[in-house]
Amino acid sequence: MKKVFIFSKLFTFLILFSCNRTEQKNTNSSLKDTVTINQCLSVDTIDKKNIAHFDAIKIDTIISNYNISYLIRDNDDIISRQAVTSKGDSILLEYADRSVFISLTYNGQAILSNKEINKQTFASIIPKNEIKQYQLWLFYIKKVEVEGVLFNVNICMPDTDICYFIALYIAKSGDFTISKIEQYEDETDD
Repeated sequence: MKKVFIFSKLFTFLILFSCNRTEQKNTNSSLKDTVTINQCLSVDTIDKKNIAHFDAIKIDTIISNYNISYLIRDNDDIISRQAVTSKGDSILLEYADRSVFISLTYNGQAILSNKEINKQTFASIIPKNEIKQYQLWLFYIKKVEVEGVLFNVNICMPDTDICYFIALYIAKSGDFTISKIEQYEDETDD
């Protein structure tokens, strides 16, 4: 019994020790990027009201002269949809919606500070009668240029592959440009 206790303590220590590590990646000899990712947030939960929640994702990186920091987390909106079980019973599925809180600086000058981006930010692309059915699902840095940062955003119906693929460009001035990606590009393309 004592061995099991010691093993469980050691295992717990290893899990905690492996979290929040910093990764270095060198994609160009003149550019070194540091990315910090909280890697312990991977388990989805369902609360007492049967609402599916998703773990937060925090990214903090320096690319060229930009410091890009964002947090993707649940917000107060709930997406509800009817589904049918394998037994033919109708059930209500509910999911927490998500928001991105982004801070962006260029050469130490603040461009955005904790700006909230949610699915309503993309209301010009997603039809008004559909937007309540969708959730901000994916948000990531696609490209960094001298004049701004390009992000790819997926706004999807939960538990489906029905999505709007969106390009969000944030210029050094803080201006946003939003456009629908008609055909989803391969991750290896620039």
